[in-house]
Amino acid sequence: MSGTGGPPPSQKELFMSLESLKEELSTLAFITAQELERELSEGRHHEGVCAVVQVIGVKA
Repeated sequence: MSGTGGPPPSQKELFMSLESLKEELSTLAFITAQELERELSEGRHHEGVCAVVQVIGVKA
């Protein structure tokens, strides 16, 4: 995916997958957990379509 912001594609170890995030946050009960592409607008160097992992969890 092209765009601005985030780590460079060559540094894949800096990206989180849904699976690894669920593992890291395994003590939470997830209300929602998804990988998706969405429009981002957080300033000049962080805008455009991006791939994100979104989770909402509560203490179990």
